[in-house]
Amino acid sequence: MVPAALRLLLPVAACLLLSPAANGEPLPTRPHVRVPALTHACFQHASNRRKLDLNLLLAIGKVESNYRAEVTNERSSAIGVMQIMPFHLGWLKKYGIYERDLYDACTNINVGSALLADFMRMYGGDTWRAVGAYGAGIKPEKERARVAYAQLVRDVYLRLTQQPAQVSNGTATSPVSQPVAASRPQLVIQQ
Repeated sequence: MVPAALRLLLPVAACLLLSPAANGEPLPTRPHVRVPALTHACFQHASNRRKLDLNLLLAIGKVESNYRAEVTNERSSAIGVMQIMPFHLGWLKKYGIYERDLYDACTNINVGSALLADFMRMYGGDTWRAVGAYGAGIKPEKERARVAYAQLVRDVYLRLTQQPAQVSNGTATSPVSQPVAASRPQLVIQQ
């Protein structure tokens, strides 16, 4: 039996081997913000796996951590690229994912995309309500924070969608410089 963390990463490895970069071909580029090629491949895999907009995931990664896998938020203790909150560690253990695993960009992006997909189901496909819940949670008193977070991500998303995504010299770049309460449904990691 393959551990859950490995099952999450095997498709990413396949994406990397089949990508144009693996053959030495340049991938598309955007000025200003750099996304490591491996991280970009992980975002692409998560986008395909969860049927989520790649630029939406990239916008969240930009807002949350500026695409940095090694970061921990000093205030909330959120971890990695998609800033996964520590309270998720309990249920992540069921899938063989522990705190140290969340510092791996691909694992973190996969978990973040699973959470976003869950919020998308919760909010009936309403992208910006789901994004707001991703950033601020689902408590009724967090409505203002959800709206503000969704607007921040939307601003980054709109800049990302103005030019096609590209990667060069092993680094992707982008032109970016710098919702109602509901009960929590069961998160689906394996799809």
